Amino acid sequence: AQSDVLGTPYVTTTPFLHIIQPVVITDVGSAHTEGMEVAARVKASDALRLDFSYTYLDGKVPANGVQIAAPKSQYQIHSYYNVSKKFDFDTSLYFYGKSIDMALPSYNKLDVRFGYRPNDNLEISVGGRNILYGSHPQFGVVLNNASDLIQNQIYGKITWKI
Repeated sequence: AQSDVLGTPYVTTTPFLHIIQPVVITDVGSAHTEGMEVAARVKASDALRLDFSYTYLDGKVPANGVQIAAPKSQYQIHSYYNVSKKFDFDTSLYFYGKSIDMALPSYNKLDVRFGYRPNDNLEISVGGRNILYGSHPQFGVVLNNASDLIQNQIYGKITWKI
């Protein structure tokens, strides 16, 4: 297991003006995990593709207080639907079970994307991430012993191919 500690940020001008935020990562113990993953892709039609995956992870939480902040089970279902030559509608549904050490609760997450291609060189997309709930703890990087919170997001994207 690792412990992440933020260092003192500083400004540098090499190769250009930017801020460096050091993160010191140290080993604080060990744990044993084992698991499996299964994935499948189904092309339901020329316009619809579905991707499925399931991951199972089990582990022993040692007495030294090391946390295993990874979900014991997680499912993902992704659909990619070409509504027409110019329009796409994509969805991703995630289920994350409780963490192995029971420190983080289970949660669901839904992401959607709507894409429009007026021509072969331009795509305009709008989407939403985590649209089911407000902010909540998520699995991943833990800094300063506080879990990151996942937020609702709405985004827009323009891709122009040259």
